[in-house]
Amino acid sequence: MTATGEIEQLTEAVCMRLLGTVRVGRVALTRHALPVVLTVSFAIDGDGIVLRAAWASVLATSRDDVVVAFEAGELDPDTGSGWSVLITGTMQKITEGSAVKRVQQLRPTPWASDDRHRFVRIAPGLVSGTRVEHRSDQPEAWAVPA
Repeated sequence: MTATGEIEQLTEAVCMRLLGTVRVGRVALTRHALPVVLTVSFAIDGDGIVLRAAWASVLATSRDDVVVAFEAGELDPDTGSGWSVLITGTMQKITEGSAVKRVQQLRPTPWASDDRHRFVRIAPGLVSGTRVEHRSDQPEAWAVPA
């Protein structure tokens, strides 16, 4: 017997609200025609996502308007319940003085301890998300049969 849960498709508004509850996600882009997936800290900026980047990082040295995918979510490993949001959009460097000061106030905490003084913003094109809630009368989703 396997555990089943209802899969709920989330609206864009719910996706953005859920993203505001976590601080770490993953961004996928290409570097030298190969896929790269990076774990990043982030903050919500209106309808966009702001990431901190080190000076010579893949994020800081990518060209503006590069297409990226961003994913974040939460999963309860005991029940398999959780949610995931996926944003596909374009990334731009934030370089103008007042814009940098504004996003610094959002305080996207760096994932790594090195100096990350540059900022990039992902402007969403497509936003989608799912949530799975497992019923309590079902066995654990990740249980391994004996």
